Amino acid sequence: IWTAMTQPSHIQQQCQRIPGMADTDWNAGQVETSLDYSTASPFWTAVTGGLNTQSLHHVLPNVCMSHFPDMYREYEEICAKHGVNVRQSANLATATVSMYDFIFRINEPKSKNSQ
Repeated sequence: IWTAMTQPSHIQQQCQRIPGMADTDWNAGQVETSLDYSTASPFWTAVTGGLNTQSLHHVLPNVCMSHFPDMYREYEEICAKHGVNVRQSANLATATVSMYDFIFRINEPKSKNSQ
């Protein structure tokens, strides 16, 4: 349960640091290395303890998660205005599937031809 609720927000291909990511701004780095899902859902916010809006949680850790669904649209607009990419998936299922896909891909043995 812990893995399914916490790790889909970080263990994603799109959340890994790559050259050119916002390395100079801590907040932008938090946003670009987190994945959000079901962001408008008070239900999923309550069930996941706000982890469905992981990037917003990282940027505003002192704000109660119950406010996140109402804040999220404006948060997206602010990020877009400053050129910060908010990573999103439709829901927990799609986030979990892409997480496991990434885990399996990075753990595939290298073929002898590519060595």
